[in-house]
Amino acid sequence: MGGKIKKTLVTIFMSLLVLGLSFGFILSGLYSPGRTVTEKENGVKFRFDSVNNLWIANIEGQQAAFNFLPSETQLVQIEGNPLELLKSLVEIDLTSDLNDTNIPGIALAQHQMQLVLERYGTFVRQGFIEENEHGFPVISCENSTAQIPVVLFRTGNTTKIKEELGCVVVESTPSDILRVKDRLVYGVLEVI
Repeated sequence: MGGKIKKTLVTIFMSLLVLGLSFGFILSGLYSPGRTVTEKENGVKFRFDSVNNLWIANIEGQQAAFNFLPSETQLVQIEGNPLELLKSLVEIDLTSDLNDTNIPGIALAQHQMQLVLERYGTFVRQGFIEENEHGFPVISCENSTAQIPVVLFRTGNTTKIKEELGCVVVESTPSDILRVKDRLVYGVLEVI
Protein backbone atom coordinates (compact mmCIF):
# COMPACT_ATOMS: atom_id res chain seq x y z
CA MET A 1 0.00 0.00 0.00
CA GLY A 2 2.92 2.37 0.71
CA GLY A 3 4.19 1.93 -2.87
CA LYS A 4 0.78 2.76 -4.31
CA ILE A 5 0.53 6.01 -2.34
CA LYS A 6 4.07 6.95 -3.34
CA LYS A 7 3.26 6.27 -7.01
CA THR A 8 0.09 8.38 -6.78
CA LEU A 9 1.95 11.27 -5.12
CA VAL A 10 4.67 11.17 -7.81
CA THR A 11 1.99 11.20 -10.53
CA ILE A 12 0.20 14.16 -8.91
CA PHE A 13 3.50 16.02 -8.47
CA MET A 14 4.52 15.44 -12.10
CA SER A 15 1.08 16.54 -13.33
CA LEU A 16 1.26 19.74 -11.29
CA LEU A 17 4.79 20.38 -12.52
CA VAL A 18 3.77 20.00 -16.17
CA LEU A 19 0.67 22.14 -15.63
CA GLY A 20 2.67 24.83 -13.82
CA LEU A 21 5.35 24.94 -16.52
CA SER A 22 2.69 25.20 -19.21
CA PHE A 23 0.97 28.11 -17.50
CA GLY A 24 4.31 29.76 -16.85
CA PHE A 25 5.22 29.48 -20.50
CA ILE A 26 1.91 30.97 -21.63
CA LEU A 27 1.92 33.74 -19.04
CA SER A 28 5.55 34.69 -19.72
CA GLY A 29 4.59 36.01 -23.13
CA LEU A 30 6.79 33.53 -24.97
CA TYR A 31 3.70 32.00 -26.47
CA SER A 32 1.43 34.63 -27.92
CA PRO A 33 -0.36 33.50 -31.07
CA GLY A 34 -0.91 37.04 -32.36
CA ARG A 35 2.50 38.37 -31.35
CA THR A 36 4.97 39.29 -34.09
CA VAL A 37 8.67 39.26 -33.30
CA THR A 38 10.70 41.71 -35.37
CA GLU A 39 14.32 42.77 -35.39
CA LYS A 40 16.12 45.42 -37.40
CA GLU A 41 19.74 44.79 -38.32
CA ASN A 42 21.99 46.55 -40.82
CA GLY A 43 19.03 48.60 -42.03
CA VAL A 44 16.92 45.51 -42.82
CA LYS A 45 13.76 44.60 -40.92
CA PHE A 46 13.35 40.90 -40.07
CA ARG A 47 10.10 39.22 -39.01
CA PHE A 48 10.21 35.86 -37.25
CA ASP A 49 7.99 33.19 -38.79
CA SER A 50 7.34 30.89 -35.84
CA VAL A 51 5.57 28.28 -37.97
CA ASN A 52 8.65 27.66 -40.15
CA ASN A 53 11.21 28.81 -37.57
CA LEU A 54 12.73 31.32 -40.04
CA TRP A 55 13.54 35.02 -40.18
CA ILE A 56 11.87 36.72 -43.15
CA ALA A 57 13.36 39.91 -44.57
CA ASN A 58 12.36 42.19 -47.40
CA ILE A 59 15.59 42.94 -49.27
CA GLU A 60 15.48 44.91 -52.50
CA GLY A 61 11.75 44.31 -52.81
CA GLN A 62 11.98 40.52 -52.45
CA GLN A 63 11.28 38.35 -49.43
CA ALA A 64 14.17 36.19 -48.29
CA ALA A 65 14.17 33.56 -45.54
CA PHE A 66 17.05 32.94 -43.15
CA ASN A 67 17.70 30.65 -40.21
CA PHE A 68 19.83 33.25 -38.41
CA LEU A 69 19.93 37.02 -38.09
CA PRO A 70 23.01 38.79 -39.50
CA SER A 71 24.40 39.36 -35.99
CA GLU A 72 24.23 35.61 -35.35
CA THR A 73 26.46 34.93 -38.37
CA GLN A 74 29.18 37.50 -37.64
CA LEU A 75 31.50 34.96 -36.01
CA VAL A 76 31.78 32.91 -39.22
CA GLN A 77 35.39 33.31 -40.34
CA ILE A 78 35.95 34.89 -43.75
CA GLU A 79 39.39 34.24 -45.22
CA GLY A 80 40.35 36.58 -48.03
CA ASN A 81 37.58 38.12 -50.10
CA PRO A 82 35.50 35.15 -51.35
CA LEU A 83 32.15 36.96 -51.24
CA GLU A 84 33.26 39.38 -53.96
CA LEU A 85 33.36 36.42 -56.37
CA LEU A 86 29.60 35.89 -55.89
CA LYS A 87 28.09 39.35 -56.26
CA SER A 88 25.92 40.45 -59.20
CA LEU A 89 26.06 37.15 -61.07
CA VAL A 90 23.64 35.41 -63.39
CA GLU A 91 24.64 31.92 -62.20
CA ILE A 92 26.35 30.28 -59.25
CA ASP A 93 27.17 26.57 -59.14
CA LEU A 94 26.97 24.70 -55.82
CA THR A 95 28.75 21.42 -55.24
CA SER A 96 29.78 18.97 -52.55
CA ASP A 97 31.16 15.47 -52.13
CA LEU A 98 28.36 12.90 -52.24
CA ASN A 99 30.20 10.98 -49.50
CA ASP A 100 30.48 13.95 -47.14
CA THR A 101 29.49 13.02 -43.60
CA ASN A 102 26.93 15.87 -43.48
CA ILE A 103 25.35 15.51 -46.93
CA PRO A 104 21.76 16.00 -45.61
CA GLY A 105 22.72 19.28 -43.92
CA ILE A 106 24.66 20.43 -46.96
CA ALA A 107 21.74 19.57 -49.25
CA LEU A 108 19.38 21.61 -47.06
CA ALA A 109 21.78 24.58 -46.99
CA GLN A 110 22.20 24.47 -50.78
CA HIS A 111 18.45 24.21 -51.33
CA GLN A 112 17.72 27.17 -49.03
CA MET A 113 20.48 29.19 -50.73
CA GLN A 114 18.98 28.39 -54.12
CA LEU A 115 15.49 29.47 -53.01
CA VAL A 116 16.78 32.86 -51.88
CA LEU A 117 19.24 33.66 -54.67
CA GLU A 118 16.85 32.73 -57.48
CA ARG A 119 14.46 35.42 -56.17
CA TYR A 120 17.22 37.92 -57.00
CA GLY A 121 17.79 36.69 -60.53
CA THR A 122 20.72 34.37 -59.88
CA PHE A 123 20.34 30.90 -61.36
CA VAL A 124 21.72 28.25 -59.00
CA ARG A 125 22.87 24.88 -60.32
CA GLN A 126 23.62 22.04 -57.92
CA GLY A 127 25.95 19.12 -58.48
CA PHE A 128 28.58 16.88 -56.96
CA ILE A 129 32.35 16.81 -57.34
CA GLU A 130 32.25 13.32 -58.92
CA GLU A 131 30.04 11.15 -61.09
CA ASN A 132 26.92 10.03 -59.28
CA GLU A 133 23.92 7.79 -59.84
CA HIS A 134 21.48 10.61 -59.02
CA GLY A 135 21.86 12.43 -62.33
CA PHE A 136 23.39 15.60 -60.86
CA PRO A 137 26.09 17.27 -62.94
CA VAL A 138 29.75 16.96 -62.02
CA ILE A 139 30.85 20.37 -60.72
CA SER A 140 34.29 20.91 -59.22
CA CYS A 141 36.51 23.87 -58.45
CA GLU A 142 38.18 23.33 -61.84
CA ASN A 143 34.87 24.45 -63.42
CA SER A 144 34.88 27.79 -61.58
CA THR A 145 35.05 30.94 -63.72
CA ALA A 146 34.57 34.64 -63.03
CA GLN A 147 31.17 34.47 -64.77
CA ILE A 148 30.03 31.24 -63.10
CA PRO A 149 31.82 30.67 -59.80
CA VAL A 150 31.64 27.39 -57.91
CA VAL A 151 30.78 27.17 -54.21
CA LEU A 152 32.09 23.97 -52.63
CA PHE A 153 30.36 22.92 -49.40
CA ARG A 154 32.26 20.54 -47.13
CA THR A 155 32.29 19.40 -43.54
CA GLY A 156 35.25 20.49 -41.44
CA ASN A 157 36.41 21.17 -37.91
CA THR A 158 35.93 24.93 -38.26
CA THR A 159 33.26 27.15 -39.75
CA LYS A 160 34.58 29.47 -42.43
CA ILE A 161 34.22 30.79 -45.96
CA LYS A 162 37.34 31.10 -48.06
CA GLU A 163 38.64 31.23 -51.60
CA GLU A 164 40.54 28.13 -52.64
CA LEU A 165 41.58 26.89 -56.09
CA GLY A 166 39.49 29.59 -57.76
CA CYS A 167 36.25 28.72 -56.00
CA VAL A 168 34.48 29.67 -52.81
CA VAL A 169 34.81 27.00 -50.13
CA VAL A 170 32.19 26.84 -47.40
CA GLU A 171 33.56 24.69 -44.61
CA SER A 172 31.44 23.98 -41.58
CA THR A 173 30.84 21.75 -38.65
CA PRO A 174 27.51 19.91 -39.04
CA SER A 175 25.81 22.12 -36.44
CA ASP A 176 26.84 25.37 -38.19
CA ILE A 177 26.01 24.56 -41.82
CA LEU A 178 22.87 26.74 -41.93
CA ARG A 179 24.62 29.57 -40.10
CA VAL A 180 27.51 29.63 -42.60
CA LYS A 181 25.00 29.43 -45.48
CA ASP A 182 23.16 32.46 -44.11
CA ARG A 183 26.46 34.35 -43.75
CA LEU A 184 27.27 33.58 -47.38
CA VAL A 185 23.85 34.73 -48.61
CA TYR A 186 23.96 37.90 -46.48
CA GLY A 187 27.31 38.66 -48.09
CA VAL A 188 26.02 38.05 -51.61
CA LEU A 189 22.99 40.30 -50.96
CA GLU A 190 25.26 42.89 -49.29
CA VAL A 191 23.32 42.84 -46.01
CA ILE A 192 26.65 42.40 -44.20
